Amino acid sequence: MAPSQFKGKTGQNAEDWLRHFENNCAYRGLDEKKLAIFKVLMTALAGDWLVALTDDILAQYDRVKAANESRIYVI
Repeated sequence: MAPSQFKGKTGQNAEDWLRHFENNCAYRGLDEKKLAIFKVLMTALAGDWLVALTDDILAQYDRVKAANESRIYVI
């Protein structure tokens, strides 16, 4: 089962979603496409947060992940 979109809204657990996303990418061998898939799945509030990141952060998945983990979403 593929991960759903992450909107950053009440009821979505960011840690669970990210773990499911990374497990799914690893299972499907999508490490090279992980950043692009992550960007597509971030919508609504989470998408707004994503587009506010600087280009140097958006260039590498590990940087985006670190920024995401430090972000506090409404849960």
